[in-house]
Amino acid sequence: MEVTESGTLTVNTTGSLDTTGELEDNSGSRLARNDDGGSGSNFRISHSVSAGTYYVKVESFSSNTGSYTIHASLASGGGGGGGGDGACVAGLVVNPGESCTYKGYDFSVSSTGRGSIAFFSAGTGIDARGSTINGVRWNFHATRNSGSNSWTIHTAD
Repeated sequence: MEVTESGTLTVNTTGSLDTTGELEDNSGSRLARNDDGGSGSNFRISHSVSAGTYYVKVESFSSNTGSYTIHASLASGGGGGGGGDGACVAGLVVNPGESCTYKGYDFSVSSTGRGSIAFFSAGTGIDARGSTINGVRWNFHATRNSGSNSWTIHTAD
């Protein structure tokens, strides 16, 4: 897709097929990935972008087939994911339907309060402090807020 100005690009699917999605720049480099951050088992990605060409890769979570609808919108002027520039930062609260980006992956919260990033998905907490994932050292920790479907990022450096 062609984006004509800077802003927060939000891409998601709707439908009964369990989808995962990736946002790529014009050279095919992954900017963000998500699974189940949207409604049901659909993906949702929100990522800060500048004007340019972007690609969205949609796959079924397993080898299932089915139909889905893809949606895309651009909120002008940057922002996104509650983190100002879309980055996950310590102290950030991420509400259902929102996301932030850490090391090229979207951390997102589903409508039911499930948190997901990369291949981690949990109902109460994700702790990847000191982990090495795909050769990259991670220091990420987030937990679900008591009595709420929102999550707080505790560590993201």
